[in-house]
Amino acid sequence: MGRSFFLSRLFDLQVKPDFDSDDVVEHVRVLPRKLHMHAATEAILNVTFIRAPPDALLKSVKYLCPADIIPPYIDVDLSEMDAGEKMVMGDLNVHPALKLIQSKDEPIVKIMGARVSELKKAAK
Repeated sequence: MGRSFFLSRLFDLQVKPDFDSDDVVEHVRVLPRKLHMHAATEAILNVTFIRAPPDALLKSVKYLCPADIIPPYIDVDLSEMDAGEKMVMGDLNVHPALKLIQSKDEPIVKIMGARVSELKKAAK
């Protein structure tokens, strides 16, 4: 499934009084926050959850977003960018319900170096 995908998915958690009990004390909608894995085997050792009721607003990376609209990822297309160009937070295409919680002018990526065609010209 992938770590980033898992950490952006909502789950319905059943709270029980004991490990072996069939009684459910509470149903809670949760979002994983931390995933602890064994260093050698990558087996999951522990998952830390936070409550995420439908009306909750959660900080998600650089956005404040409704719990029902947490994106599993944000696509960033760098294929049309040239050397020296940069992309800023305001350039990202996200769901309109997400609210940026920092400057829209904060850089995400800057393309450094030169195009291969320019390097070949300079070498001649």
